[in-house]
Order: sequence, then C-alpha cells, then structure tokens
Amino acid sequence: MKKFLACLLVLLMSVTAVASAAALPIPKGNAGKQSTRNQSRTTEAPTAEPETTAEPTAEPVVTALPTAEPTAVPTAVPTAAPAADDTAFSFRNGVHWGMTPDEVAAAEGREADFSEDLSAAYSQICFSDVAVSRYTAEIGYIYCGSALQAAVYGGFESDHQSSDFTYLSGALSSVYGQPESADAEELFAMTDHFGPRPEIDPASLIRWSLEDGTAVYMFTFAQDFCILYINTGFFESSAAYDVTGL
Repeated sequence: MKKFLACLLVLLMSVTAVASAAALPIPKGNAGKQSTRNQSRTTEAPTAEPETTAEPTAEPVVTALPTAEPTAVPTAVPTAAPAADDTAFSFRNGVHWGMTPDEVAAAEGREADFSEDLSAAYSQICFSDVAVSRYTAEIGYIYCGSALQAAVYGGFESDHQSSDFTYLSGALSSVYGQPESADAEELFAMTDHFGPRPEIDPASLIRWSLEDGTAVYMFTFAQDFCILYINTGFFESSAAYDVTGL
C-alpha cells in the first residue's frame, strides 16, 4: 500500500511538473528573434533590383577638319591677236604669195583677161591695163599648182624708155630701199622653172631684196622694161621642181 501511494505521488509530481513547464511564459526578446529567424527561413523577401540610372551620353565631339584655303584659279587674260607680220610681202591690193587664182581675181576686182600654161607645173593669169605708178601696163601672176609664186609687170606704154626706167626704179627704191646689182644667171635659175630665158640687157638688171625672201628685179627687155616679183624662198627649194619619175 505504501508502495502504491509512493508511486502515485511520484506520478502526480511528474504531471504537475509537466503542466508547470507548459505554463511558463517565453520572453518577448527571444520570441522576436525566433519569429524573425523563422520568417527568414520560410519566406525570403524579394530583393529589389537597384535602379540603374542611365548615365547621360556625352554628345560626340566633332572636330572640324582644317579646310584648305581655296586656290584661286588663274583667269586667262585675253591676249591681243598677234599682229600681222610686217615683213610679209604684199603689193597692189593686198596680193601675197600663196594666193589662189580666184583670190587674186577678187583682189583685182575682176576676172583675168586670159590665162595660159607656162610648163607642166606652172601657169599664169594676166590682167591688162593695170595702173603701175604713173603708167599703164600688164601684169601676169605666175602659179605653181594653185599657189602664187611670182608676178611680172610688162608691156609698159612708154615713149621714153630710159627716163621712165629711171623714174620707176626711183619709185621702187622709195618703197623697198636702195637696189643692188644682180647676176642674170641668178635670175635665170629661178625663171627657168616657168619659161624660156628672156633676152635682157644684163647691164640694166637691178634687184631689191626684201626681209621675207621676196626679190624684186627690174631690167630692160627688148623695147620694153619689166618688173619681176619673185618668191625666192620657193624657187630655191625642192618644191619648185617637177620630180615626176625621178
């Protein structure tokens, strides 16, 4: 019996101890920590992504390239047309070497009175009653092909050959300067190209030499006298020769 009561007492003490333990209060501090610890274990609060603020982009710095100074383009200054060659020979109404028969006829202001072949390569056109100083004469324009290379005045209407010769030679000297004596063979070397040799008086032969190569000859011929203009540069060149078959 005593044993029974002792066991019952022990049992009641154990139950009371358990009940007391269940009724003990838990301190708030520990409870807060436990609660926080439990929350962190159960639910992780989403961490907010840090807001990134876009850095303002600097405007690209544009460096101006150095520009070359504009180069001035030289403006062509109009130049005056070259002056006509003062040494080029011309006579009468602007007749000069190289003119065609039509150009000479235009300069004379009329058609030629007649024309003729002098040789295979040479021909002439003639005008009658032309004024030469204070005289009237004929003029023949002598061509190689279609280019004027010589001209000769003849057929002067003169009753006083000697004095008229002197007058005309003086008139030529006033235009071309003082004449010089000339060699007939020198003259024939050129006139042989286009005709037979004239029977001239060698003592009367004089010559004016012009800057462009033109030669002016004057001489008496039978009962007449002649003035011959000749392009010596042409007649002294190979172009004056007929070289057919050579």
